[in-house]
Amino acid sequence: MNARQFWYRFGRIFSGKGDLTYAGAAAFMGFHTIKTAAAGAIFPPAILAQAALTAYTSYVAYHGVKSRIRLRETRKELDNHPNEYYFADSEEIVISHKEGLEMLLEKTAEKKWKEWGTVLNAHEEGNKAVIHNIAQIGTAEKLGIIVEKHIPGMMFWNRNLAMDRGFDGMHHYHPWAGSRNYSINTNDRSQPEGWINLLTFNTGGNPEIIGYNNRYTYIPKERSNSFDSKAVLVKATPKDIMEYLGKF
Repeated sequence: MNARQFWYRFGRIFSGKGDLTYAGAAAFMGFHTIKTAAAGAIFPPAILAQAALTAYTSYVAYHGVKSRIRLRETRKELDNHPNEYYFADSEEIVISHKEGLEMLLEKTAEKKWKEWGTVLNAHEEGNKAVIHNIAQIGTAEKLGIIVEKHIPGMMFWNRNLAMDRGFDGMHHYHPWAGSRNYSINTNDRSQPEGWINLLTFNTGGNPEIIGYNNRYTYIPKERSNSFDSKAVLVKATPKDIMEYLGKF
């Protein structure tokens, strides 16, 4: 097992239970802060710092648990109404908007230490989801779809507004985690029923792109760093992803 495969497996465990991990950490830090403060063993500035960290951890945990519940309900809706939602069971994602794909990969290669994203439009062609439009970076902010709340490590989306504007999915960039990103976390996967989405990040110094919806993950059909090789993403099981990462 190489390093990328290891971090992917680690990500599968953490991504599925990240909200519970944060909730446990928040509870522990809160208890520890109260206990040490009551014993007079902590200085006031340290109390404030620990309280702030506990509040942030609790906030992340809250959104994670909320996403977990929403994703569970979404999957139940998909199971109860098969074939009703576009892209819910697509076998492939084809990115026909070449300029949009190049834009995403080129900006991802800049390795900025801040999340960013955009919205997209797709249509069905048989069992394929064809992404024919990727909005220019900055469009989602101008439309109010991406909401800036200045919370480190979190990006907020107005999904209802995106749907009202006729978009079928979203893209965002992760500045961290590398191969762990092949395991989509609960918060990211919790999108409207039938949406098809893209995620970009860097692995081994090169930009990578994958796709996902409420249930499935899609990886490049070919292992290559060319733009064209990343234009077709195929549905992948965890075993498929491990094999793909073994080719690096």
